Amino acid sequence: MPDSVVVRKPGTLTLEKVLTGRFSGDDSFWVYYTDQFFINHPQGSNHSLTFAQYVKEAAIESWQKQVVEWDLGLPPDANRWHKFFINNTQHWYHGIPSTYSDTGPNRKIFLQYDIWEQNQNYSNEDSIIRAVIAHEFYHGIQWGLSSKTLKKSSWRYFTEGQAVFIQTVQCPKEEFIDEYRRYPLEAFKYLWESLNTSLRNISYPFCLYWRFLFEKFFKNGDTKTKLSVIKECII
Repeated sequence: MPDSVVVRKPGTLTLEKVLTGRFSGDDSFWVYYTDQFFINHPQGSNHSLTFAQYVKEAAIESWQKQVVEWDLGLPPDANRWHKFFINNTQHWYHGIPSTYSDTGPNRKIFLQYDIWEQNQNYSNEDSIIRAVIAHEFYHGIQWGLSSKTLKKSSWRYFTEGQAVFIQTVQCPKEEFIDEYRRYPLEAFKYLWESLNTSLRNISYPFCLYWRFLFEKFFKNGDTKTKLSVIKECII
C-alpha cells in the first residue's frame, strides 16, 4: 500500500494519505487523512501528519490496554484491518462527516480534524484524541462480545455509558483533572437529571454506574480483575 493514494469524489480530487502499522499477529491499523481538511486548522494543513500520528499512538494504546493488558476482547474485523479516518463536518469522508464508531464486519472509527477546537476542556489535542479513540475503540470490543446488544438503541445506557467509563480507566489523569472532562460532565448529568429516568432514556450519563462497579468490586484487584465484572455484563 503506498503512503498516499488519490481518491476521486464527485466534483473533487482529494489526495488521501495513510499511516499503517500492526497491532499484533494479523491485526493491522490504517489511519487515513488528507491535508485539505486541515486548511482551517489553527496550525494549518501541515499539521495533518502530526494529528494522524496522535491517532496512531492512541489506537496502539487502546489495543495494548483494552485487548492485551485487560483482556476485554478482540474488536472483530473481517480482514483484520482496523481503519481510522480523520474527517471534517463538510464532507462525507468515507461515508461519515463526524466522530463516530462504525461497527460490523469492517471496523471504522472516524474522528473530526477540529475535535479539540470544538472541545477545549481537555489539556491539549493529543489528550482528547486519546480519550475519544479509547471510547470509540471500546465500541468495537462491545460489538465482538454482543452485537445484538450494541444494535439496540434502548441499551445506550449500556454501550455509551460503558464507553465513557472506559475513558476513566485508560486516561485517568486526564478525565479526573476537573469537572469539565467528559466523564464528570456526564456523571453529574445522571445525578442532576436522570435519577428517576427509565434506563431506556439514559445514555452517556450512566457511566457513573459503571465507575461505581469498577471502584466497589474487587477493591484489592488489579485493573484486569476489576474490569472483568464489566466484561461479564456484556456477554
